[in-house]
Formats: sequence, structure tokens, C-alpha cells
Amino acid sequence: PVKCVWYPWISNDFKFEIPDSATYNSVVIPTVDTIRNEFFMDRLLKNGFNLLCTGDTGTGKSVAVKKKLLEGMPEKYTSMFINFSAQTSANQTQDI
Repeated sequence: PVKCVWYPWISNDFKFEIPDSATYNSVVIPTVDTIRNEFFMDRLLKNGFNLLCTGDTGTGKSVAVKKKLLEGMPEKYTSMFINFSAQTSANQTQDI
């Protein structure tokens, strides 16, 4: 029989260094949650599933999706970013 083993999302010897050239707003500190979410996002998209990211404000949803669109998609895809806020109306969106 095959023995199944669980592995942690981040190993105990995991090291993360911020490059000297990094700007403040480009730094994303990997956590167990961000690594796990990126893993599932990648697997779902590679297998043709649609993806909807939900969660509390400030949990990194937009950052993770933007990173995937900029760095992890085949070249046949083109990304376009539109920022929304609670004050964005349907008319403003249609005017774009």
C-alpha cells in the first residue's frame, strides 16, 4: 500500500529576503495563507476552473491575483487592471 504523508506549506528552514532594490509597495511577505492560496489558484486555473476570490479586506486577494496575472499566465493571455472601490458606480465602469 502507498503511504500518504502530509507536508507543511512552509518548511522550518524557509528563508525570505527582501531585495535591496525592492520598493515598499512591491514587497509581499509569504505566509502559510498566501502560499496555500497561490497553490490552489494555480491548480484550479491550470485545470480550467473559474476562480472567485473572496475574503476580508487586506488579506492579499488583489495582490495574489495581480501576481498570477503578471507572472504566472501563458503569453496568450493579456491582463488589464481596473481598480474599483466602494464608491465606484456601474455608470463609471461603463464609461471606461
